[in-house]
Amino acid sequence: DASLELKPRKGFGQNADTVSNQDKGLRQTSLEKTEQNAALLIRKNDFNACIQLWNDYYATTRQLSNDEINHMSQETALHGNQSEYLEAASKVCKILGSKRDHVHSLRNMAILLKRLGDPKNGMVFIDEYLVLKNDCPHGLNTKGTLYTDLGLHNEAICWYMKCLELYPDYPFAHSNLANEYHICAAIDKSVIHGSRAFYEKPDNTQITLDYLTYLKRS
Repeated sequence: DASLELKPRKGFGQNADTVSNQDKGLRQTSLEKTEQNAALLIRKNDFNACIQLWNDYYATTRQLSNDEINHMSQETALHGNQSEYLEAASKVCKILGSKRDHVHSLRNMAILLKRLGDPKNGMVFIDEYLVLKNDCPHGLNTKGTLYTDLGLHNEAICWYMKCLELYPDYPFAHSNLANEYHICAAIDKSVIHGSRAFYEKPDNTQITLDYLTYLKRS
């Protein structure tokens, strides 16, 4: 049965490893074909068929998480010219986001739109995400960054604070909050939150550079 995944059994030594490696090769070939077919479906604007294709692939191989399926769907949609495929990616994401298993696709799309300079539409996706995961630190922080990009600094501060109320050690919320206070010329507060971000994430180059900037201005 082609739908059954070959799994090595304990005690079969090298033979089991060989079977496993052959299986991985077959799945890789299937993955490449699926990616090619998904790209064709997206170009035809057949988004439902594209999602069904990935769901069928997942059901057959059992090797990918829902988030990985979502990631590949978005990457396929955005292959080539980003502006050309942005609408396609949005539709793919909306289809995925309608299923609770694919809720993270909503936040991924918000981040994608932010990076493409469209935080206003990114807000639509992060709001839908937070309806389903209202206590997720990544989601709360992402909403803050969208407000920052919109120039609504007071609102951004509120969302970073909301994130830190639930997760006081979350370094990126501290870092983003420090940046907001720096923009608002509240240097003492920027140093406080910059130091906390640096304490939690000393290996992050951007956090370190920002913290040194706050210290220099204090």
